[in-house]
Amino acid sequence: MYLKGFDQELVNKYLEKRFHDKPAAMSRAKNYVDAIRQSSTITPLIIRLLCDLAADNQNESRQLPDCKYLKKENPLDNTIIQLMDREIDKQSLEIDCDEYFDILKDVVFEYHGSATKEQFSELIEITLASRPRETKQKNFDNFFLSMLLKKDAISEHFSIKYDALILLIKGRYISYCINNCIGENNMNILNTLAYECYRVVLSCEKFASTKKKILF
Repeated sequence: MYLKGFDQELVNKYLEKRFHDKPAAMSRAKNYVDAIRQSSTITPLIIRLLCDLAADNQNESRQLPDCKYLKKENPLDNTIIQLMDREIDKQSLEIDCDEYFDILKDVVFEYHGSATKEQFSELIEITLASRPRETKQKNFDNFFLSMLLKKDAISEHFSIKYDALILLIKGRYISYCINNCIGENNMNILNTLAYECYRVVLSCEKFASTKKKILF
């Protein structure tokens, strides 16, 4: 199966709808899209993340850090690293991209993509466990302002902003474990892996069945 992605007309419509009254942000978004298009298809997730990046007029001269879970040469991974790095700098979180990814990963695997404020606070506390007390207290609340999260106004749950990003986080973490021969004994992660494999098998069987009906 192949995801065709956005053609130029769809890209322009999306950008005009998102930034109709923000010409500077639209210009930045177009530049990001043009740079990505040279080496990748513009998927819905990519254009949403690029627009999030363009909407935040931060200093772009920072050197992009490494993240052990993501590859900078991959356009989608690169965009996510940029977003995490900007959040870390903007909110003065005093963590690195690996730790930021670990928080998002735990929201996905431990809480199925949506955590209460108490649960999310616990993940932050674990991440900051080795930091001095003043560091923990100074910017603790800034973690809740992430562009990669959304807050439900009624339940006050914090969840990963896009469903496709949840799938990407699952895939990148599992790939990291496999490529680095890391054993995983967390049952939430193992159950998720088993479930996703089951879904893939069902999807393949359904696709094969549909294709057979079309051909015969």
